[in-house]
Amino acid sequence: MATDTSTDILRALRQLISTRCGIAFPEGKVAWLHTKLADHVQALGLKDLGAYFQVLSLEPARSEIWQEVFRRITTNETYFYRNAAQIKAFTEYLLPEAVERQRGKLFRRLKVWSAACSTGEEAYTLAMETMEVLGAEVADWQPQVLATDIDPAAVREAMAGQYSGRALANVPRTYLTRYFRRAGDGYSVAPEVRQLLTFKVLNFADEAGMAAQINMDVIFCRNVLIYFDSDFRRRVVHHLFGSLKPGGYLVIGHSESLRGIYDGFTTVRCAGTVMYQRPEA
Repeated sequence: MATDTSTDILRALRQLISTRCGIAFPEGKVAWLHTKLADHVQALGLKDLGAYFQVLSLEPARSEIWQEVFRRITTNETYFYRNAAQIKAFTEYLLPEAVERQRGKLFRRLKVWSAACSTGEEAYTLAMETMEVLGAEVADWQPQVLATDIDPAAVREAMAGQYSGRALANVPRTYLTRYFRRAGDGYSVAPEVRQLLTFKVLNFADEAGMAAQINMDVIFCRNVLIYFDSDFRRRVVHHLFGSLKPGGYLVIGHSESLRGIYDGFTTVRCAGTVMYQRPEA
């Protein structure tokens, strides 16, 4: 395959990808990006990156060709109960606070969003912990866990709910019995957990799609913002702020920070970690 690796083409391709999904690639990752996409160019029967760029320029972000690009450039490594301190904060502080805030209201509904859910481990973790907190009141509250990701293949895998090996290493043994069913060499998420979840493909660059996510009590958006440039990061956080109910919480990666990005949140420390709260109205 003849491959055009000129600096101008790669720069234009990097900018196009950033525009379509927000992911920014520094100079040091140009070779990595080229490696990730080279065989896609070949699979499409195109002669070089220049032709590839022209095709991508004409296709909308929701097209199949762009979905394949997103699949190739995103990282989907995750597992159940990743970052125990943040899950502990969710279970012992954030969720009980949301329950108490709504307990006296006529209409009660808990909504949690696992943004950039990858293959679903985080979303199912949040669902199980929600069931633990609510106990016999689950039916009364009708909790909803929204799980979204830009990669359709990851979302399909999440919907399948089949896991084994390292992904399950941190799951409490009692939970494997309570919330999973044996499936071959691994486990399948139990139907009573699955019914709490809604899965969607969502691109953070989709302004309308982001704006449609509302009335969330807690949003987990971990280890994602680091892949965006500062302007796109600010746009995403602005949307996440708007998606939360007053008093709701945003949880980001433990190595991430909103300092200098968005000042609408109040910083809250609990369970040995940092959360970001949308102030009460």
